[in-house]
Amino acid sequence: MSCVECGEPLEVPTRGRRPRYCSRSCQAKAYRARVAAGATVARPADPDRALTVEAIVQAAIDVADAEGANALSMRRIAAELGAGTMSLYRYVPGKDELLSLMVEEVIARQSPRSPGLTGWRERMTAIARYDWELYKRHPWVLPFVTTPRTVLLPNMTEEVEWALASFDGLGLSAVMKFQLVLTVNHYTSGIGLLMANDWEARRASGVDIEQWWETTGRDLAGTVVAEDHPRLSELMSEQSEMTLFDETFEFGLARVLDGIALLLDR
Repeated sequence: MSCVECGEPLEVPTRGRRPRYCSRSCQAKAYRARVAAGATVARPADPDRALTVEAIVQAAIDVADAEGANALSMRRIAAELGAGTMSLYRYVPGKDELLSLMVEEVIARQSPRSPGLTGWRERMTAIARYDWELYKRHPWVLPFVTTPRTVLLPNMTEEVEWALASFDGLGLSAVMKFQLVLTVNHYTSGIGLLMANDWEARRASGVDIEQWWETTGRDLAGTVVAEDHPRLSELMSEQSEMTLFDETFEFGLARVLDGIALLLDR
């Protein structure tokens, strides 16, 4: 058995799903090729490959990571698995439930919780950085977690409980603790949304933000009259600094935590 993308031989496990790719790189190349062709290529039906909830969820995560949440449908996931659409409903009731399972799965793969982190600032930093990396790997998660009616999944409740405990012993009410956690969360998801929107624009156009600034951004800078807008003109001249999402995130996070520290000192 060999990788369908590069032809390298594959190890066939004695149990579980049979692999089709030798690496995530080959899997991503295959997705990009399908996107470029503007068509969905279904996997051939494999009667020896039993459907499972885990297989369905992973196939959905792969599609969302490569093409965004808008590409998700039960029909599409069935095609990826070489199965009939209706057969998926024996395992997952529908798309909404599938999305919840996907979010639960990617959250479960890593946790910011560490017994060595005891101070509120250390914990809040760990949580923010964890969320940031989650949004970078899976930008489709953002709409699910940026709503006041978010369903608290099991792993999410553990993270929230740990975050709230960061402020124990400081004489704060439960509401105040939640507001502080929410402040950090909103900052991270806000800049995460900028990054996710840029990811979607790059996926659709094939142009990354650095290239965009070199063309469209340079034209925009040319429309700013330095005499009338000297500060904006100076900012536009430093275009390269405006594309560094990681650095921008870390700078803003430190300022948010500085503000919370001032509040607690009072």
